[in-house]
Amino acid sequence: LLDKPLIKSSNFAIIIIINLKNFRMFYQKFYLKLLITLFLISLNPIKAENLSDEELLKNYVRKIIQEGEKLLSSKMIEKKIKQEKTRALLEKNLYLEWMSNYVLGRNKKIIEPDQVEKFKKIHAKFLIKAFSDLFKHYNGQKVEFEKVIVLSEDMFIVNTKILRTNGMPSLKVDYLVFQMEDLPGKPFRVGDIITEGISILNSQKSEFNSVIKNHGINALINNLQRKITKSEI
Repeated sequence: LLDKPLIKSSNFAIIIIINLKNFRMFYQKFYLKLLITLFLISLNPIKAENLSDEELLKNYVRKIIQEGEKLLSSKMIEKKIKQEKTRALLEKNLYLEWMSNYVLGRNKKIIEPDQVEKFKKIHAKFLIKAFSDLFKHYNGQKVEFEKVIVLSEDMFIVNTKILRTNGMPSLKVDYLVFQMEDLPGKPFRVGDIITEGISILNSQKSEFNSVIKNHGINALINNLQRKITKSEI
C-alpha cells in the first residue's frame, strides 16, 4: 500500500500548474491595484492635515518673500550691500546641492567629478541671480497663500498667488519646499519655484541638456559665467 502513490504524478502536475496560475493571477491583480493606487495618489497629492505644519510652511515662504522684497525695494541700502544681503538670504534658503544635481540629471554620470563640482559652484551663483530677479514680481503687491500639498514626508508644494494691480490677472507662483531631516532643527529649503506652471529647474534642465549634448560641460560652464558677469555690469 505504501508503495502506491497517493496522487498520480500527472494529476499532481496539473494541481501545481493550476495553483501557479491562480497565484500569478492574484499577484498580477495585486500589483495592478498597487500601481493604480500610486498613480491616483500622484494625481491627487494629500493636503496637509496638521494646520500647524501647514502654517509653518506658509510662514517660511512668506518670510523669504518679505525679506527679499524689503531688500530690493529699499532706497536706503547701497546697491552692492543690497546684492550681498540678497545673496546671503538665498544661499541660506535655497537647496543648491539638490538643484544642481537635478538639472544635471543623467549627465552627472558621464561628467568628470571635478567638472561636476566646478559646474555646481557656477550654477549656484546663476541660481541666486535668477531667484533674486523673482523678488521683483512682488513690488509691494499682495500675496495670497492658498494651500500646502504634501508630496512626501519631507517635500511640499506651497501654492501662492500674487494679486496684481491695474486690472492685471493674478500670477500663480508655487514653491517646492524640502524639510532637511538631517540638519539640526530640520529647517526648510526651497528647491524650485513654479510660475504659472513653468518650473525654473525644468526649464534649465532642458536647456542645459541640449548644451551638454552638443557642446559639452565646459561650454555650459562658460555660458553661465558669461551670463553672471553680464548681469553684474
